Amino acid sequence: MAVAGSILNDVSLKTNQKYHRIKKLEARFNNPYGADFNDKKRILNYISNCCNLNNFEKQECLDIITRIENFDILCKNCSSEQIISVICLRTKKKYRKTEIERHKIWEDYNLTWKRYITISDRIGDYFYKHCSIR
Repeated sequence: MAVAGSILNDVSLKTNQKYHRIKKLEARFNNPYGADFNDKKRILNYISNCCNLNNFEKQECLDIITRIENFDILCKNCSSEQIISVICLRTKKKYRKTEIERHKIWEDYNLTWKRYITISDRIGDYFYKHCSIR
């Protein structure tokens, strides 16, 4: 690790500063979900702007995405864009009584009612099995 070597050879840094900088670099580059999560967050920002979600609804979508790290649980043949769009539409339908099938996202991401219901039910099952009630 060339970067860690340059940090260790830096005389101006104290030992604990060197240790913390190396730990930050290791956490950034060794995290398998780091880049994937950033991509999901970027996709969520785009789709939530298309759906006109408010900040509370965006935060709820982000909570769902952070808790479900592996989207293969929800749908193996679906892309992450499709799954995130279903999460956004599900949240929008929960708080606003709108007809989501008329939304532009249905055509953009090739969504069907079968995919929507499948992913939505699996999100509910995941939270029922893995999250405790407080």
